[in-house]
Amino acid sequence: MKRVEIIASGRVQKVGFRDLVEKIAQDLELSGTVENREPYDVAIVAEGEEEALEEFVRALMIRDRLIQVRKLEVSWAEATGEFPYFKIVRGEWHEELGESLDVAIKLLQRSIEVHEEYLAEAREILDGRGPNE
Repeated sequence: MKRVEIIASGRVQKVGFRDLVEKIAQDLELSGTVENREPYDVAIVAEGEEEALEEFVRALMIRDRLIQVRKLEVSWAEATGEFPYFKIVRGEWHEELGESLDVAIKLLQRSIEVHEEYLAEAREILDGRGPNE
């Protein structure tokens, strides 16, 4: 068993990154923690089989509409066995609530953008068709 300690930098706070890290870790049957680290980074500690940990590190290089991982500082060690499962270490309730609202707003904004794009495409198609065509 091995241990990996990671500092993720980029746009990784207030975008749902910790939830995604937790899901990836659970899918790979890893144990450990993920938590925000001031001012803008996320700290991750994971333990498990070396091959699963290597896949975990590769999977963390996420670049999508919300999450932009720019850099991973990775260090390896022997597992300590201190974690029974993988979990998100949460901050103060009001900070977590604010972060959840930030994520929800960003997802809603993106959903509206996509909807408007599809609506514009539909209008173009309909405008191209007349009643005599």
